[in-house]
Amino acid sequence: MARVLGLGSVAELPAAPCLASRIETGIGIDAATLALVHASESLVAAAVAARTVRCRVRATGVVLELDAATLDSIDARRRAELAAEIGGLFADAGLARAVSFAPYRNGSAFLLRRADHSR
Repeated sequence: MARVLGLGSVAELPAAPCLASRIETGIGIDAATLALVHASESLVAAAVAARTVRCRVRATGVVLELDAATLDSIDARRRAELAAEIGGLFADAGLARAVSFAPYRNGSAFLLRRADHSR
């Protein structure tokens, strides 16, 4: 669209999804939480030179999604250190949550959890 509108170099910028897409549906979105998401993504990207980082805030905790190559290159000790650091950021803001890692999946912010009907 930017190219069609003649917006020059703007048309060549990579996609940068809105930070609000990192917050699971049903969780309130506010400036403080968005700032935590941004700070977490910046911290992890700088710490491990990740190509892709998404900090997903879910009801069950915070999930740091990384591109597969970066995720595979981080040992368990370093993951624990980063999880503690990110967990501390959230806890300091009164939003204590467990932190975990997962491979980045495009569109995972919009995955619906299916109810367990096996009971």
